[in-house]
Amino acid sequence: MIQLSKSCNCDTKLKENCLFCDGQQCMMCLKGYYVHNGECLINKCDSKNPCFDNFYCDPATNSCTQCSSIGTYDCNCGSAQNCQTCAAQGDTCQTCIRGYNLINGSCYPKLPCLHTADCPLNQYCGSDNKCDICFGQPTSCNCGSAINCYYCGASGGCASCLPGYGTDQIFSCSIPICSIEIPPGSYCSGPDAASKCPSATTACNCGFAQNCSQCTADLSHCEDCLDDSIMIDNECVIAPPGYTGVCNDPSDSSKCLSGFACILVPTCHSCQNVSAGYLCNCHGKQYASCIQCDRDKCGVCFTHFVLIDGKCETECQASSECKIGQQCGKQRACQDCNGQMECNCDGMLNCKECNDTSCTVCQYGWKQTDKSSCAKCASGFVMSDGICNRVEKPENKVLTAINIIGMVFALIIIICGILGIIIYYVRRPKRHTFQHSMAR
Repeated sequence: MIQLSKSCNCDTKLKENCLFCDGQQCMMCLKGYYVHNGECLINKCDSKNPCFDNFYCDPATNSCTQCSSIGTYDCNCGSAQNCQTCAAQGDTCQTCIRGYNLINGSCYPKLPCLHTADCPLNQYCGSDNKCDICFGQPTSCNCGSAINCYYCGASGGCASCLPGYGTDQIFSCSIPICSIEIPPGSYCSGPDAASKCPSATTACNCGFAQNCSQCTADLSHCEDCLDDSIMIDNECVIAPPGYTGVCNDPSDSSKCLSGFACILVPTCHSCQNVSAGYLCNCHGKQYASCIQCDRDKCGVCFTHFVLIDGKCETECQASSECKIGQQCGKQRACQDCNGQMECNCDGMLNCKECNDTSCTVCQYGWKQTDKSSCAKCASGFVMSDGICNRVEKPENKVLTAINIIGMVFALIIIICGILGIIIYYVRRPKRHTFQHSMAR
């Protein structure tokens, strides 16, 4: 219902300064007021009465006005400053006033520049010599080392290229695109532009041959390859990152760069993308089951491997899980036997310590008969029921007899001593008898 008074009865609830309501919510206010959460609030503003979020205080009328994308005043967006309009949450900017760039919900002053390289990433140098956010600009965006970018990707490099360019393997827009026919012996040197070969980075038209930087005399094969390719069987093959030569042996990664391994001939792959067991090249030294180098040593191993002294050792719980000649060490990794732990010498008869080919130490009581077994008892041992037992030494009977005689003789002396003492006391005259005789 509409009432022309200062209040409106909104479903039995009186709304001050309301012109029109829907249920208990005011939908339209008197002049000088505005709707906020179903209530009519005064539209006047000053330093003590700021506007609500997404409104700005018009200095000409001291009234709160809703922010718009064509506004020139600083919109109230919570703690955010220099906003033109607010984001949905109200405390960040959606757009910025002139002279500011929006970065992660905040507005920052545009930086002065002479060239795009002077600007932060994902910005370009505009005609006013100020850095601006890349989008819709006619010139290349600053995306680090990538060139001819329309705007940047989240992880670096170009997300989109300027017209007339395409992306290469490292996400730089370095490949010119030509809609014109390229003559044999020439290459596309720019958008719809052709130049005579050779070219180190752009393929030359050599018939059906690919990745050529220069053609043979008949213009049908490669005379030389592009920088990222090598010649194999008279063809230019693209080499992936990490490749320095022909990788023809999966057990040798010496021709790969550090951090790469030879896995699928003839290419090198990052150690993080290969399977356990392949050799990772770490500055000239090769390590099995390594996924990341630490200078010339391994820094990180595959799952179920333990890093010990720059090498990856097999994880274990018992020596039986290790190779022959190895033991499960204190760090729960298989290591060469050193006598401190149980050694895995499975198949080597009665062997305690071994290497991968032969027994080095026999079990207690046994002696080595060949390089892989201990089949005979050692000196001082005798076999009984398949076990070498120590031979007991015979007792010295002469010494035992002497001991017995000595003990008997000592016992006789003790008995004689006792008898002598008894006889002495028995035969000694008694004192009272002697005194009685003197009295008579």
